[in-house]
Amino acid sequence: MRLYLFDELEKFNYEAVFEQLPPDRQKKVLKYKSLKSKNLSAAAYMLLKFAIKDFAGLDEVPEMTFNEHGKPYFKNVDSLFFNLSHCPAGAVCGISNSDIGVDIQDIRKVSEGIVQKVMCAVERELILNSDDPLRAF
Repeated sequence: MRLYLFDELEKFNYEAVFEQLPPDRQKKVLKYKSLKSKNLSAAAYMLLKFAIKDFAGLDEVPEMTFNEHGKPYFKNVDSLFFNLSHCPAGAVCGISNSDIGVDIQDIRKVSEGIVQKVMCAVERELILNSDDPLRAF
């Protein structure tokens, strides 16, 4: 499993890579209203393109489809999984030989109630006993 992070958005412009995006990603990018969101969506795909080459040695991103929950996967490739996420701070791509999920969020204040609701007991203990619970979350 590998994670790829891109957080230098000031250096990125989706228009520079737009032609490298497949038609479905081009449509997705263009649906966003803000330039930042367009850049983030394109950056996430470019991370995937890099990850496919770096992790799996493939020159092209395989055809993608989506499961019943909307999670993307490669249509005709077994044992290669990925997930993308982006937020105002950057974009992330996770790639693995087993199912993977990734999420990226801006660091912001979080209530103990949210920690109790979404984390397991071990995660809660690590977060709440951390020197910096906000960062640990």
